[in-house]
This record gives sequence, structure tokens and C-alpha cells, in this order.
Amino acid sequence: AHSKYVYENQQALVAEEKRVDGLWAALDAAAVKAKAVMDDNLARNRFQNKVRLWVKTHADLHTDITEWFLGRKDYLGNTEVISSVQAAGLQLSVLEAFQQEKRDMTQGSVAALKKLGREIRDARYKTDLSAWQYESPQEVLELETQVEQSLWPELDALAAEKQKMLEDDLAREQFKEQTRLQVQNHVSAHEQLVGWCREKLEYLGTKEAVGTSEQAKVHLSLLDA
Repeated sequence: AHSKYVYENQQALVAEEKRVDGLWAALDAAAVKAKAVMDDNLARNRFQNKVRLWVKTHADLHTDITEWFLGRKDYLGNTEVISSVQAAGLQLSVLEAFQQEKRDMTQGSVAALKKLGREIRDARYKTDLSAWQYESPQEVLELETQVEQSLWPELDALAAEKQKMLEDDLAREQFKEQTRLQVQNHVSAHEQLVGWCREKLEYLGTKEAVGTSEQAKVHLSLLDA
């Protein structure tokens, strides 16, 4: 070879290569960080969607309880016409069935409402990158408080009043039945007395033929009897 050439600034090339390598490393690190953020965003959004679904279920459950309350409030506020012991007993049985139904609702739907409410209020999403919890836990609690401190006590008060009225209806109808029985017994005794009087009047109006002292004694003994 008659000549040769060597780039005069090889150190600059090496430095540039190192700079590019550093940029690639920084891009890789940024990509890892960005992926971690995106993964966290996705996990947090999924958690939020789950909790918001719980909130909707909680609200729907409260709606069902409220509708049940309104129907039973109408029943408790209605005054039945009671005209017999049997009718009073039937309505007292219906009231007892309501009481059992309310106990079932308390142990079922209301308990489920409170349990789900606690889960919503206790739900926390927390990582090194982000944190989240449901924004309106007080609204959830207010629905449960309304049921326990407003709706249920109102039903209890109405049921107690209805129980009192029906028991009074039962006592009145029992008294009426007893009175009717006493009247019936009185009429029966009166009819028996009238029959006896008619029989005795007929006897007293009959003139027996008495021919001897013995016959007279017999008739006198019958009269004394």
C-alpha cells in the first residue's frame, strides 16, 4: 500500500458510542418505568371498577330494602275491619308473619348491605406508584344508617301500634261472643221457665175428680211438689 489513513479523532467516536449506549440504557430504564406505571394504572383501574360495582350493588340492595319497607309500611298503616274472633286471630297471625319476615330481612338483606358497605369503606389500593380508595364512603354509610335508624324503627313503631289495636279487637270480639252466649243461655232459660209455667198453669187449671180422702192426699202431694 502506498498510503494509509486513520481517523484522527477516534476518542470522539468512542465517546459518541458510549453516549449512544447510555441513551439506549436510559431508554430501557424509562421503558421499564413507564411499563410499571401503565401496569399500575391498569391494576388500579381494575380495582376501582370492582369497588364501583360493589357500590352499585350496595345501592341496588338499599333500593330493594326501601321498596320492601314501603310495602310493609302500607300494610301496617291499614286498619282492617274486624267483626269476629276468627278475623282478629287471622290478622294477628298475619302480623306475626310480618315480624318473622322482618327478622329474615334483618338477618339477610340488611346484614348483606352492612357487610358490603364495610368492604367498600375498607377497600384500599396502594402501591409505591399510586393509592386509591372510594371517594364517598360516607354516602355508603348513610344508606345503612337510614335503614337501621329510620326505616326499621318506623316499622317497629307501626307494628307495635297495630299489635295493640288487633289485641283490642280480639278482646272486644271475645267479649261480644261471651255476651252473645250469655244472652243465648238467658233466652234458653227463659224459654224453659215459660214452658214450666205453662205446664203448671195447665195443671192448676185442671179440676181433678176427687172421690176419697186418699185421692185428695195424692193431689195435694202433687201440688206441693
